Amino acid sequence: MPTITFVPDTSRPAASYDWYRNHSLRTTYQATPRQRVNFYFDIQKSCRCTTGPFTGANAIESERGWDWWPSGVVQGTWTAPITSRLLLEAGASWQVANWVNFAEPGVRRDDRSILELTGTPTIPANFRYGATSLLTAPIARTGRSAERFSLAYVTGTHNFKFGVTDEQAFNDESRSRNNAPGPDCTTPACDALSYDFSGGRPSRIQYYAQPYFQQERQTVELGLFAQDAWMIRRVTLNLGLRFDYISMGYPAADLPSGPFTPARHVDALSGAPDWKDINPRVGVSWDVHGNGRTALKASAGRYNQLSRSDMTRRFHPFSSSISTAFRSWTDRNNDFIPDCDLSNFALNGECGAISNVNFGKFLPQATQYDDSVIKHNRDFLWDINLEVDHELLHGLSVSAAYNHNWDGNFIVTETLYNGGLLGPDAYDEFCLAVPNDPRMPNAGQKQCGYYDVKPQYFGQGTLRVTNASEFGNQKRYWDGLTFAANGRLPRGVQLGGGIDFGRQVDDHCYTVNVPNQPSDINNAPQNGGASGTALNPFCRIVTSWGDTLDARFRGTFPFKHGVSGSFIFRNTAGFAQNGSLTVSSSQVTFVNPARTALNTATTVMLFAPNSVYGPRFNQLDVAVNKTWRLGWARLRTALDVYNAFNSNSVQGVNIAYNLTANTWLKPTQFLDPRLARVTASIEF
Repeated sequence: MPTITFVPDTSRPAASYDWYRNHSLRTTYQATPRQRVNFYFDIQKSCRCTTGPFTGANAIESERGWDWWPSGVVQGTWTAPITSRLLLEAGASWQVANWVNFAEPGVRRDDRSILELTGTPTIPANFRYGATSLLTAPIARTGRSAERFSLAYVTGTHNFKFGVTDEQAFNDESRSRNNAPGPDCTTPACDALSYDFSGGRPSRIQYYAQPYFQQERQTVELGLFAQDAWMIRRVTLNLGLRFDYISMGYPAADLPSGPFTPARHVDALSGAPDWKDINPRVGVSWDVHGNGRTALKASAGRYNQLSRSDMTRRFHPFSSSISTAFRSWTDRNNDFIPDCDLSNFALNGECGAISNVNFGKFLPQATQYDDSVIKHNRDFLWDINLEVDHELLHGLSVSAAYNHNWDGNFIVTETLYNGGLLGPDAYDEFCLAVPNDPRMPNAGQKQCGYYDVKPQYFGQGTLRVTNASEFGNQKRYWDGLTFAANGRLPRGVQLGGGIDFGRQVDDHCYTVNVPNQPSDINNAPQNGGASGTALNPFCRIVTSWGDTLDARFRGTFPFKHGVSGSFIFRNTAGFAQNGSLTVSSSQVTFVNPARTALNTATTVMLFAPNSVYGPRFNQLDVAVNKTWRLGWARLRTALDVYNAFNSNSVQGVNIAYNLTANTWLKPTQFLDPRLARVTASIEF
């Protein structure tokens, strides 16, 4: 009888093996007395060949390697000071990167990936083994070109600058299962399916549409800007205005049929998205007494999020169609083989109905996008800063600053059924008993506020992406304080340090169509009721002042014979210790007594995220530098030691609670161990 349970191979301890190679060249050419050209070339060949227990959530065979060849950048710049007041600058660059995945050594093409959901006495919850879940292969590449031109003009009180930038980019990305069928994978296990287990027993079958290959193109990212630094006696005004325009799309493509998907075709599309933004920025600095010892500063600016192809990718029919789905599996004869027709998505044999009947179909309208999302403006950040700097004594200064920022133009995904929005009456509320674990703030209590879509809507929904303002006022804002001191002491000694702390609020407690909340704090599949993920009750997450406190202290000490030493000490807040639990029907109670079962096992948060934090941790980095004079050249040598005390502070924990094993909050990542680096460079 075949079995596919996890048995650790203690003869092959997990290990990481990485190597990096870098080749670079920089040249400068003085074309004329007033014109200079710079050229820079950098090519890299790297490999994360064996990732080892990279996250602690996977067995070694479920990790994946990365081949980063070829990757590199080419840059060129031109500088021309036409007069003492007028400066012209131009530049262009090209960057390319590859990041193709490959399975770990010893993993066969027909090995299947298995995820243990709830855990066993020897396996933690959400532990994957057998093979990697997904490979970004055989194609994974991205590239970006950029051009810029600017004109700077300086007068007595003004420093003007005008310029234009433009960028183009591409992204080509394929994804495959380790056991996807192909010339080198022809056994019955080559079906591109993975399994979910609960307590060591089969629970679900996971489908992933194969083959998968997606492309995005950024045709233009235009920026026009004008700025001025204007001096008015003891006041300096920094005024700026920037116009940004970005347009993306994708080329036509065809994919052949796969194990459970038909052949698919998509036509080329442009203008998805097509965003235009105007971003003002202003700053002021006031020399209070005119002696440079006390300065008041203030600034405010609007900034766009980085331009990436995420929106185009979501809009692309290959990804906006239903490419993932699952079905329950009851292994009645304990043979670890699903005895059902896997191509029949209805209830049959040991297999339940699939979570979405549209899986594998090419549905250009599977996800709809409102014009407010693909046109108009992209998401933005407003940032406001207030700061005071004061020199207490010669060589000793202190500063205090306040920062407030907030995001805007949020987008959300809602679930539609027969063209209409699923409202509150389409969901049933359920409760559960929080495990009686003293480490939880609500241990042993009854927690309600979770919602699951009614069975008649399960697996039937389509998605619509729109602006969050349709549902209420989503907010994300931060208030922070910084206090710092810097001192220049005799003999070239420099000391400095400070503290930072703040408070952040993430609020998506929508007031329209509750409980059909478009998103949750974990960015789980939005409106999960129709796609199988329950909605959590924690929609307002507050990170308190004390939980974000960071302290730092640094120093530099010159010694004799060209030797100098330096250090940086940091005391940093611990990481959030959240808690989730994968629950089945037997673990929940519906408020409506007529309903007794969940649509499927689902993962919920047990208490408000970011409300419990682990212990703080320290890190000390030190460096020693020495400069050697060699007549016509200088040799600079350095020894850098990171994490000098070799602290093993926890940097990440397993948040999945296991009812049968003590694996919750088990460390998954530690502070990088002590690392010593020796460098040398010659200047001539």
